[in-house]
Amino acid sequence: MDSRTKRKVPGESVIQFCNNISRHGSKGGRVSTSCKSCSRSKKKCIFDGTGDKCQLCAARGIECSLKRSRETGSRSESGSVVLPGTLDQEWLTVFLNEDTPFYNLNVLNTTPQSPEHRYVTRSLGYEGFSGMLYGILGEYDPLLRDKFFQYDDNDECCFHEKFFRRIEKNGFSHIFAYKKYDVAEREDFRLCHLSHGLDFYLNKVSNLHGYIPALVTLYVKFILPSLPIFDGTSINSVFSASAGAEESVDYGEFSDPLILLLLYRLTYRWFYYDTTIPIKGMDIMKGDDLQFIFGEEFFSVVWNQINRELIAPTITTLKSMILFYHIISFKGTGYRTPFESNLLSSIVNTSYIMGLHLDCSGWNVPKDEKNLRKRLWWTILVLDIWNKLANSLPTLAMNNSMFECNEPTSSVWFDMFDDIDDFFPESTIYSFYLFSKISYTTSKMVKTLFGGKTTIDDPEIQDFDDIFDMWLEEYSSLSLEASVPYSSVALCYAVAKILIFRLKFKLIANDMEYNRLCFNGLINLFGKVMEILEGPSSSGVNCFWYNFSRSHFFYLRDVLLLLMVISSDKPQSLMVFRLVRRFKEWLANNARTLKIVLPALVRINITISSLGKQVKRLKDEQASKLYN
Repeated sequence: MDSRTKRKVPGESVIQFCNNISRHGSKGGRVSTSCKSCSRSKKKCIFDGTGDKCQLCAARGIECSLKRSRETGSRSESGSVVLPGTLDQEWLTVFLNEDTPFYNLNVLNTTPQSPEHRYVTRSLGYEGFSGMLYGILGEYDPLLRDKFFQYDDNDECCFHEKFFRRIEKNGFSHIFAYKKYDVAEREDFRLCHLSHGLDFYLNKVSNLHGYIPALVTLYVKFILPSLPIFDGTSINSVFSASAGAEESVDYGEFSDPLILLLLYRLTYRWFYYDTTIPIKGMDIMKGDDLQFIFGEEFFSVVWNQINRELIAPTITTLKSMILFYHIISFKGTGYRTPFESNLLSSIVNTSYIMGLHLDCSGWNVPKDEKNLRKRLWWTILVLDIWNKLANSLPTLAMNNSMFECNEPTSSVWFDMFDDIDDFFPESTIYSFYLFSKISYTTSKMVKTLFGGKTTIDDPEIQDFDDIFDMWLEEYSSLSLEASVPYSSVALCYAVAKILIFRLKFKLIANDMEYNRLCFNGLINLFGKVMEILEGPSSSGVNCFWYNFSRSHFFYLRDVLLLLMVISSDKPQSLMVFRLVRRFKEWLANNARTLKIVLPALVRINITISSLGKQVKRLKDEQASKLYN
């Protein structure tokens, strides 16, 4: 972002972080870490461990309720002891203590399941749950969940709102993740009953007609480098007409009610970052006519209109679906959902119907249309690859034989952008070219190496490894505009490398040998990840534009979990948990402004707390003395 003043976005939420750990079965879902006196006084409760009271109770000379809880421990409804104060930060400090003996976390997977966690046998008809298959590619890493999660007699690992079902005892490559239906529903939008007819809402969108030039300007400046789905002829027609525009001027496809509605919702946040755009009259949150744009009715209106247009789809319909997909999937909660995958598949299917997968170079159509068709194809392709990887689903690239003959080349790429290259420098175009190239290479790697016939000595594993490293070196050398989502694209490199390490983990099948061959490589990879996250590019307002970045943070969380459990000595353990602390601090510092990182922060806190509680339960004399 440049030096211009940043306006505060109205309604920007401030997330309050607390150290309470959610515990299954406890009333209210949370165990307080404040004493009763401080809670009543609404004061911060500070217990420094030097005495038997918190600082405020000691100053008042009164009994402190934390003293009794620390002497006796509190008990959950299931009867298991819950120890107040064993917070994720405290456990991280314990794991980072250089003076304590090393304890191998790998043994945690042998801890027997406690009786209170046994579950009755279920059938495959899980009432009230929605199931999703995950393989070795997905953000739910089944290798880790098979090896280090505790499964009961039914091959199930159960949590409060979800559970995993192991379906391959010997393959270690597939699980089903079941989630309560109402939880899954909360993570998507809810289709509500519209109080008026569909056209009633679409007619109201005409009130935004006069702001189209400003909306298109914002799209070109902040979004076009990431989603180049509009052609130069349409954009230039808006700019040429905007000087003395009247209400009746035709802005082409930008006057389409669905496109205009989605464009406003998508660019709204940028009004408050770009002070060159006059916002007088554009903040319609205070008005009643268009209030539905920021409510549940918005999703219902858009979804119903898309389904109406799919009867006879056009290129404009396809653009609307891409914009809608981005809006619904760029959220701060949960993982990929079946609805998102189904919508993306519908986008892919529509692109085939429109013939975007065909080479149109020799077609008798205008040059701008040819460029647009090619850019739409590659935009859909990269979105499909990285979002489908998160669910271990087959992608458009894997099922298209023509794709293998169409690896992107820089010369063809610049020709594809010549109708919009006036809007950004060559480095921006080259960035999207490299993004498409790593997407192509990752898809090719998955198709080549993950078919089940690869061995650990296969030279293609190292070949792909080297290709990805050369890609990062080239991409890191680019001088990019703030509007380029550098961090989103660069993390694609990390995920591609993680997939190779996962494959090796599966093929080696020996933790000590895997540690010897891969530990240093994983540490170095995560060091590069932190350089990407902490670098100046990650501070830009558009650094994590792509919605699949949310999944990337879960891949990173799983890498850290893998490193935690394969560490073979104290120096390795310290190295890993220092990375954990560094990653946690970055997540905490950015969770206020980048809501997609909050779920990863929550889950890494839960992971550390869970490890601490499991270590505490171990019947090891040294561990007992250390942690009790």
